[in-house]
Amino acid sequence: MDNAAMVALNPAFARGRKPEPLKGVIPWRQMRALGNLQLLRVVGNDVSGPVLPGIIFRFPKLKEIMFLDNKMVGPIPNTVSALKSLQKLDVSMNRITGAIPPGIATLTSLTWLALSQNRMSGVLPAALGNLRQLRKLDLGGNGFRGPMPPSWGALKRLELINLQKLNLGGPVPAAWLGMVSMKHFVAPAARIRGRFPSGLLRLSQISDIILYNNRLWGPLPPAGQLFAPRTLTQLDVRGNYLNGSVPKVPAGRLIDFKYFSNCFLPKPSPKCTRS
Repeated sequence: MDNAAMVALNPAFARGRKPEPLKGVIPWRQMRALGNLQLLRVVGNDVSGPVLPGIIFRFPKLKEIMFLDNKMVGPIPNTVSALKSLQKLDVSMNRITGAIPPGIATLTSLTWLALSQNRMSGVLPAALGNLRQLRKLDLGGNGFRGPMPPSWGALKRLELINLQKLNLGGPVPAAWLGMVSMKHFVAPAARIRGRFPSGLLRLSQISDIILYNNRLWGPLPPAGQLFAPRTLTQLDVRGNYLNGSVPKVPAGRLIDFKYFSNCFLPKPSPKCTRS
């Protein structure tokens, strides 16, 4: 047992039946002998208890913690900073509360940080800009609020960001042009305000820009600029306050362009004429 490097607790399969989720609390004390533990995966169960109990820091070699889709509670303790080898932390779809602790920003080996669909809150920490190896940042479906930190523009390896249903309350920072590896920019219903963030179109690998149900206003860039990225496959700006004319997708381009329920001529949404 002392040499075990991985523990995976997934729903148990019985012959001819649907998988039965594991219930209860993880037997941390019985796992203390696993001094070489590197990967800990508890996915799709009914496991409860604290998301990162104190005993977890007895495993300094941990590289991956995946507690996706359980019933764990929070908050995430600041002592998470002790897990210096951690590369992947995914605690999405639980019942975690509280803010993002400062200790997470010290985990400079992190490539994957997923906290989505919990009950977390607080201001988005500027210090996450220190996580220079980060490739995925998934914070959607929480109570986090803006502003969006310009310091995150230093995340040059970031490929996906999910800010869905947050309370951002401002424009996308110009400094985020520094996210040169960005492919998937997902921020629907996030209370983003201002003009369409045309700077995203200058990111050479951008594939998806999802900005529906925000507070964007003004015209979209001309078609030659809007559809210039050859990597762009999806652009969703439904449910904003954009006006002017709708740019036409160039012939031969396969782009899923959604723009309904805006203020575009000749048939603006009724919301555009309300006093």
